[in-house]
Amino acid sequence: MFFVIGCDSGEVLASPLSAWPISLTNDFQFCLPVDLLAFSAQFEAFYASSFNGRNLRWALSHCTAEVRMFCADKPYTLFLAALSAATLLLFDKMDVDELTTRNLALALFPDVSGALSSAERMEMVRRAVMPLVDAGILLLTSSDKQIQAISPVVSLKTSN
Repeated sequence: MFFVIGCDSGEVLASPLSAWPISLTNDFQFCLPVDLLAFSAQFEAFYASSFNGRNLRWALSHCTAEVRMFCADKPYTLFLAALSAATLLLFDKMDVDELTTRNLALALFPDVSGALSSAERMEMVRRAVMPLVDAGILLLTSSDKQIQAISPVVSLKTSN
């Protein structure tokens, strides 16, 4: 069972905890880009006022996002995991065509508590980047195609 809940800037499908068996034990959190933070804050306020007494928990690793973009002068609509969408939005927010994997890791997983090791952080970056690389949206400039802290650059593919 899903509840389709509309807000001014989007639509959220909210599922009660007992509706389908997802485990939140492996759920991971990451920094949402400012565009999505504003929406999530607006939705949280709406949810709190509409559903008094119910707790809301974002399971970001289970979320998807619809992204509309122009690349090589063509419009595209992509349905991505929220982590991959956040990765693409970082390129837009920073207005760059290239980011180092280290900068991606710091932007997506600042981890001020120190709970994530460097290897765990790079694994999360791999989860964000590889679907976009496989789809031909991003390019790895590293010759070994491995996502490591020393990988030089991930770049937007701007031509066919």
